[in-house]
Amino acid sequence: MARLRAIAGEAIVIDVMDEKPPVVTDPTDPFAETCLDAVQAVRGVRPKPGGVSYFSDSAAFVPALNIPRVIIGPGQIGTSGQRDEWVALDDLATAAEIFAEIAVRMLGAD
Repeated sequence: MARLRAIAGEAIVIDVMDEKPPVVTDPTDPFAETCLDAVQAVRGVRPKPGGVSYFSDSAAFVPALNIPRVIIGPGQIGTSGQRDEWVALDDLATAAEIFAEIAVRMLGAD
């Protein structure tokens, strides 16, 4: 913000109305590893951890609860919250299978 204000000069006032801190989960965190393992078990391919630049509820939940966070579909990255948001039924079924796999691994259930 300091750099942007310096470029804008005194004639332009920049006020931050709403700032959300980035949410970062270490991919070696046990929960992240569990999620990666579950996706691999269901889809047959281990995903490469990455990031996104859009807002999620994580900006509020992670700092308040001090918990790791992993975003796993369904849907296309960046389309959630759109007026015409949609999810393919096959993607929804795959996501449900992944979520169940995560639950089994976290809870130790068979």
